[in-house]
Amino acid sequence: MNQQFLIDNILLITVAVVSGGMLFFSSYGRFGRISANQASVLLNRQKALLLDLRDEKTIELLGGMPGSRTIEFSSLKAQADTLAKDKTVPVVLVCENARRSDAASRILKAAGYTQISILDGGFNAWVEAGLPIKREKTIKTNGSSGSKATN
Repeated sequence: MNQQFLIDNILLITVAVVSGGMLFFSSYGRFGRISANQASVLLNRQKALLLDLRDEKTIELLGGMPGSRTIEFSSLKAQADTLAKDKTVPVVLVCENARRSDAASRILKAAGYTQISILDGGFNAWVEAGLPIKREKTIKTNGSSGSKATN
């Protein structure tokens, strides 16, 4: 390479190297955050696996997302290999805050999953986007404590 070219374009070369490094390191070890609408597109077009990491009581109280699988964070590592036959299927993680999803994404990456996304804003973002939720209702019948139905 011509030395004069390097001298004349040192600023452009520096900017290219620094921006490339920033792109690489910003994605290294982090997982993509996606909006609720982007998650919906992944679910509908690519049949993504939607994992709800919230606890059962929270889901009963606030509702869940249609098509989601509820999995307790504490059992994720043991169940990671059985969540999907194809580990290239997109996975969308949902929780109340990013801590649980960040940790879950590392577990899934270690298990071989290649397309892991975190729902930015969690379940609240899903609701705010006007996307459907499912709620369980307790239906009381004569003489029984009730049974659950979903809508």
